[in-house]
Amino acid sequence: MLSVRNLLFLAVAVTGSVIKRDAGQVKSDLQLINTDTQAVTAAVNNYNGGGVTNALPIVRAQSKLSRDIKSATDHAKAAGGISEADASAIIGYIKNTLQPSIQGSLSALKTKKGNFDADGLTPTVKSSLESLKSDTDNLSAALIAGTPPSKVSEAKGVSDAIDASFNDAIAYFS
Repeated sequence: MLSVRNLLFLAVAVTGSVIKRDAGQVKSDLQLINTDTQAVTAAVNNYNGGGVTNALPIVRAQSKLSRDIKSATDHAKAAGGISEADASAIIGYIKNTLQPSIQGSLSALKTKKGNFDADGLTPTVKSSLESLKSDTDNLSAALIAGTPPSKVSEAKGVSDAIDASFNDAIAYFS
């Protein structure tokens, strides 16, 4: 007969083998966030005004992005410290792939500001941007916390650049 202790050990062992919490998971999460960001951009590009109903695809895409950023934040916290090689790969991916996607998405939003204004959705867009910026800041903090000291300055630089892009877009919708 299994004891409670053995059942707990088995549960922990199974959970540990199923839930990947390492730099590989963080990289996978960042790829998903990039895909989500591109989905937001596509939804924004397809929006040509016409009210709240026509903006629902943007809301759905943004909600998925927010959920996935929060999940990635949890994974980054659980991953703890990572190697310099992993840090370099993660920083490179963010800088060369994710950051341009974020900037593209924010740019797309700006080009549709007239439509958002006409539909009375500008305050909603601004609020969504503030929320996504907060989510992104939390993810950045979690990633930087696990970054080797030799890479922290570079990681902060990328984080600051993304922050500046969000701040610019938020000001644009203010």
